[in-house]
Amino acid sequence: MEHFSHEHPLIILDEVPKRDRVRAYCGGCGFPIDSGPFYRCEQCRYDLHKFCAELPHEMKHPWHPEHPLTLDTVSLDYSCKACNFNRRGSLAYQCEPSSFCCHACGKEHEGVSYKCTRCQFWVHESCASMPSSIKHSDHHHPLTRAYTLERFGSFIFCGICQKDMKIRDWDEETKNEDVLDPNVILLPGPDESIHLITSFVERTHGEVIKMEKQLNHLGHHHTLTLFDEQIKDELFSGSKDNLCEACVKPIFAPFYGCTPCKYFLHKCCAELPTQIQHPFHPNHPLDLLTKAPKDFGLFLCRCCDNLCNGFSFKCAKCKDFYLDVKCGSLSGPIKHESHKHVLTPKIMSRYDYNYACEYDYDYCRACPSDLLFRDRVFTCDMCEFIMHAKCVMLPTSLKHKYDEHPFILTYSPIKNHPNEYYCEICEEEMNPRYWFYNCVECDQSIHRRCMHDQDQYSNVKFGAYFEVEGHQHPLTFIQFSNEYGSLCNHCGKRLHEDKSLHPGFECKPCEFKLHLECARDAAKKE
Repeated sequence: MEHFSHEHPLIILDEVPKRDRVRAYCGGCGFPIDSGPFYRCEQCRYDLHKFCAELPHEMKHPWHPEHPLTLDTVSLDYSCKACNFNRRGSLAYQCEPSSFCCHACGKEHEGVSYKCTRCQFWVHESCASMPSSIKHSDHHHPLTRAYTLERFGSFIFCGICQKDMKIRDWDEETKNEDVLDPNVILLPGPDESIHLITSFVERTHGEVIKMEKQLNHLGHHHTLTLFDEQIKDELFSGSKDNLCEACVKPIFAPFYGCTPCKYFLHKCCAELPTQIQHPFHPNHPLDLLTKAPKDFGLFLCRCCDNLCNGFSFKCAKCKDFYLDVKCGSLSGPIKHESHKHVLTPKIMSRYDYNYACEYDYDYCRACPSDLLFRDRVFTCDMCEFIMHAKCVMLPTSLKHKYDEHPFILTYSPIKNHPNEYYCEICEEEMNPRYWFYNCVECDQSIHRRCMHDQDQYSNVKFGAYFEVEGHQHPLTFIQFSNEYGSLCNHCGKRLHEDKSLHPGFECKPCEFKLHLECARDAAKKE
């Protein structure tokens, strides 16, 4: 059925599906739905009791005999005039002639008005019918109607009476002064890793650090030289073979380097603090490590869930708690372009988890994965918006071998796009309500999870040599590709059996190859 309270069609269900981990709640009355039949929008998890969905649009009530009452959407947590209790549902009967505050002029009005049923935006009829432009005798140009004057500054005066014009924001909730706070991290940045790390270093030190021509760094046994201009030769051309040892991203100036050893650090990465406190591990400090002590320097970042072998922040007391330096730099509130309010980092407590389940928003707004107790998340203090920290860290664009153009991270359905979306990799239908990658040029879309299979080792630097038991030569750490027929010399199984690429070890002259897992078992020394 089509219902005025929701933008999508609702289907009727005879019973509550067993897959619902928590009770469904009616969007109309706010009470649980324990049994069917009831109406549901599968896409948005919006439910209505059958009784609530079929309520009459208009009614007369003996407690308000002067005017008929009309069923409409209301803001959550309203107070009922009959029982005086606060209610959580979004449907209520109300009197249209009742007074309201006009969002255009800021004055109380009664009578005919225009209202948005989704966000309680009211405009009086006379304000709504104002012409878009007028001519005035006191000015030689036409005057155009403006919906907000914020861009002209804080103090604006009328050109006729010279009195201060009080600016009213049409949506007070979208106005967020915290965005101007220098401690709020703006995402995404021009380069997510460098943008985050540079901002973090500046906040940590509180001042611009002088660029030393020579630097002795704990990560390398030779003195590093500063390169403050982009070198044009092939060694420093930004190729994928020349990566920063800390953030594992292509090198560009300014950076420090030891050219004989091909050891390079972005300037901001060389200035990382040796110890930090982080909201995702509040009980203990985290120490900067230039190399994880085992497993060939590989570690799993507890924020983005990706493998990395660059620098890390590690807890000395908790086993295997690592953050890569990019996630370690994500240490405060953020403003992400996908949401209008500032988001705060936190760890899902048992109370947060139970509360989210009770009010049925225990899911990430970026991905279809449920939120779980102890998850590291970003939350909005002004609305029910919550997302995994790993979703915040997603790259805004990725290249894929299936397309010559970059795929752009997309937060919502594309305008004028057909209703059905299909992933170009797995060919399954996609739900555009969750973030996905899209190529505008070719009109191709890819699941985040499918793109992740191609990008999950983007924080890993390949090419180092290791000695392992079972082979006489040092083995090169590589990423296998097109190796469906090749077998591991230790376990005899294929090197990989799906579409993703896998790390492992190879001795090319001997055609000797090992899975990463098999090399872990056979590791002798580094």
